[in-house]
Amino acid sequence: MPALRESLMRFGTDQGVETEFSGSITRPIPDDLETLASLYAIGVVGEAGLKVRDFYNPAHQQIFDAIRSIYSSSGPVDVVTVADELRRHGVLEELGGIERLNELQNATPSVSGAEHYARIVMDTALLRRLIHTAGEITDIAFSEPDDVVKAVDMAESKMFEVAEDRVVDSTRPIQELLNETMDQLEENYERGDTITGAATGYDDLDELLSGLQKSTLNIVGARPAVGKTAFGLAHLLHARGNVRVIGLTSPSNVAFVRSLGCYDEVVTYDRVTSLPTTTPVAYVDMAGNSGLRESLHRHFGGQMKYSGRVGLTHRSADPNEPELPGAKPSWFFAPDQIRKRAKEWGPGGVDQRFGAAWAGFAPKLDLWLKVTESRGPAAVKQVYLNTLNGHVPPDEGHILSLAE
Repeated sequence: MPALRESLMRFGTDQGVETEFSGSITRPIPDDLETLASLYAIGVVGEAGLKVRDFYNPAHQQIFDAIRSIYSSSGPVDVVTVADELRRHGVLEELGGIERLNELQNATPSVSGAEHYARIVMDTALLRRLIHTAGEITDIAFSEPDDVVKAVDMAESKMFEVAEDRVVDSTRPIQELLNETMDQLEENYERGDTITGAATGYDDLDELLSGLQKSTLNIVGARPAVGKTAFGLAHLLHARGNVRVIGLTSPSNVAFVRSLGCYDEVVTYDRVTSLPTTTPVAYVDMAGNSGLRESLHRHFGGQMKYSGRVGLTHRSADPNEPELPGAKPSWFFAPDQIRKRAKEWGPGGVDQRFGAAWAGFAPKLDLWLKVTESRGPAAVKQVYLNTLNGHVPPDEGHILSLAE
C-alpha cells in the first residue's frame, strides 16, 4: 500500500504535463496511474462513470475518448479498433502509435481489477480538482475582499461543485427494480396499507403522494413568522397540562389560533394589558416585536420570570432599547440547545424525544389542515404569489408540481 500511495501522488512531469492549478502549490499533484487503468481494463468498465477529463495525461484523455466512442457504438474494444479510431482522427502517431497502445494493454496486472483501476483514476481526478479549488479559495481569502460574507459564499459554492463530482450513475437493471417493487406492493397489500413511502402524518398529503418516496425532491415552504414554531411550542406546553398557554396574535387570526385547540386563551396584541398580573409569566417572543415586548414587560413587571427571543425573521434590533422590568430578555438559539441536550441525553436522545413529540402532534394536523394539489408552471406561480402576498389562509396547504 505505501508504494501504491507513493505512485498515486507522483508528479506527472515525466510525461510532459504542465500544471494549471491556482494558488501556491509546491507539493506533487495526484496522478492517476494510467499504466494500471490501461486500455483493455478501461474497455471492460466502459460504464464505470469515468469522464475524459478524469485522466491527467492529455494523451490518455484522447485514448480514452476513442475507447468510449467504440464502446458507445457497441464495437469490440482492443488495440486494433482503438488504433483505427485514433488513426481516423489523425492522432495515432502523435500519441506513440500502436506500440504505445500495446504498452498500455500489457501493463494491466489483472482484468478483474478493472473497476478498481477506474476508481483510482476518478479518485485522483477528484483530488486534483480539490487542490485546484483550494487554491482558488486561498486566492479569494488573500485578496482581502470587501464583502467577506460573499467571499465565504463563493468558497462554499466552489467546494459544493467539487462534492457534486462524487455523484455517480445509480442506474440499475429494470428486472432488479421490478422484483423489489413487487415485493413492496405485496407487503403493503397484506397489511392493508396504501402508504408506499414514509408517512408524514398529514393524511391528505400522504393520500396524494402515498408517503414520501425515494429519489424524489419534496420542497416544504411556508411564509416566515406566521406561527409555525409558536404552534409547536403551544402544543407541547398544552400537552403537559400544568401551565396556562396564552396565544398572542392579530385580530384577523384569532379564530384560526383558537381552532388549533392548544391555547387556553387567545388575546390580540392591542389587548395584552388586560391580562391579569397575579401569577408568574414566561414570555416567548417569536417575531421580535420590540414594542410588544416592552408593553408586556411593563405590564407584568416582576412577575415576568422569563423572556426569550426566538423568532429572528422580523426582529427589530434597537441598540437603545431601555432596561425593562422583570427578567432580562435572552436569545434562544436552537443549534446550541440541540447540542446541549444531545450531550445531556446521550446518543439518540434528541431523536427519540422528537419522534415521541411528533407522534402526538401529527394526528391533530388533519383536523384543521386542508391540502390542495395544483399542477403546471402557471398554478405554481399563482400559489407562490398568493403566499408571498399573504393571501393563503393559515389552514390551507398546497402540493405543487411543475409537471402538467
